[in-house]
Amino acid sequence: MHQCALTKAGDAYCWGFNGNGQVGQGSSGGAVTSPTIVTGGLKFTSVSAGDLHSCGVTPDGDAYCWGSDRYGQLGNGDETEDKASPSLVSGGLKFATVSAGIRHSCGVTLAGDAYCWGSGENGRLGNGSTSGSNAPVPVLGGLMFVSITAGYHHTCGLAVDGKVYCWGLGDNGRLGNDGTASKSTPSLVVNVTNFAWMEAPAGTAGSAATYPARTSFALHTAAKTRGAGVSA
Repeated sequence: MHQCALTKAGDAYCWGFNGNGQVGQGSSGGAVTSPTIVTGGLKFTSVSAGDLHSCGVTPDGDAYCWGSDRYGQLGNGDETEDKASPSLVSGGLKFATVSAGIRHSCGVTLAGDAYCWGSGENGRLGNGSTSGSNAPVPVLGGLMFVSITAGYHHTCGLAVDGKVYCWGLGDNGRLGNDGTASKSTPSLVVNVTNFAWMEAPAGTAGSAATYPARTSFALHTAAKTRGAGVSA
């Protein structure tokens, strides 16, 4: 219902439905019908528009989110107050990329560790629990990731060895592990190997504007259906 994009200079612009401040213009309500710069004077290397919130990463690796925080998806330790301007994700982590989903967000640090925050329903945070968190929690399994995508009720990530893992709601086979059970920790996607070479055009998963040069099978999978991806 909203979109975000980056200029070459690193300025973030968003537009569309702004009922929860997800456009980031400093106020909420109504629709923003043309691209509006995200307030705060920040520069970004990537930006991702989820359902009712948005997230971005600055050149120094700080992650910011704005919009709805009903489920803690802004990651700032406050799961009740929406933010109409960028709010720093807590924990002092340095991120390479962050993905905004429906009710949760996930990111990969510069060291390759995956973290998620927000609603934990169906295990989508990957930390072995179905409880939510309003601050980043590490994805279990000791895996190192290149990229990650927070989807509708699940999450997928591309590991550094080219293998793809998904976790969260398992119905309709969306985890790709030959089953339909939900998983609260990463589950290997079967019958696929080394997707590190695949690249996705800007905006593939929902309306994320940019991704690292090497992106993931997870992005392609997440974009195909609302049930498997980020709705924009």
